[in-house]
Amino acid sequence: MSTVAHNKLRKRHFVSTALTAIGIAIALIGLGVYICRRLENFFELQASSRVVGLLTEAISSTPDADGSLTIDNKEYIGIIELPSLNLTLPVLASCEGDNLEKGICLYSSNGNYVIGGHNRDSQFGPIYDLKINDKLIFYDIHSNKKEYTLAKTEILLPEDVEKFTTNEYGITLFTCYWDNHQRYVLRFN
Repeated sequence: MSTVAHNKLRKRHFVSTALTAIGIAIALIGLGVYICRRLENFFELQASSRVVGLLTEAISSTPDADGSLTIDNKEYIGIIELPSLNLTLPVLASCEGDNLEKGICLYSSNGNYVIGGHNRDSQFGPIYDLKINDKLIFYDIHSNKKEYTLAKTEILLPEDVEKFTTNEYGITLFTCYWDNHQRYVLRFN
């Protein structure tokens, strides 16, 4: 084999090895991101579960509380339960500060509740699996329990704030749509 042919073969082997190493590195980074995300969701769900327990206890022991209850320096207005998803989440009193990073929160209440959350497993990621007529149960801090039924889903733009907040539905849930440029909105009566 000539020196030129040998050098070409070595160059091909080097390129092949380099591309394989880059592919493995990308796969490992992707796996690391996936594992971190799953762990983050797990810990967020554990924290939500803990807060739901504390809220349930506080609601039953102080049913005449004001408009919210404070747990871990965060104000909550109640709990939502989505039985078909086996999902129960505490509802923060506002979306101010880092509340949306901590959990789902009340975006507005003009005679109805508009509740926002991130599109991740520990918040509203699972709501894409809800079907028309699925139930939502809302427990407020006054020990009131109200059941709602999913009536409609829609996709809105983030700037359609009035469409989010002005409606005839009892509860509206929303999260980012898959493309992150729209909002997935669920209307409950």
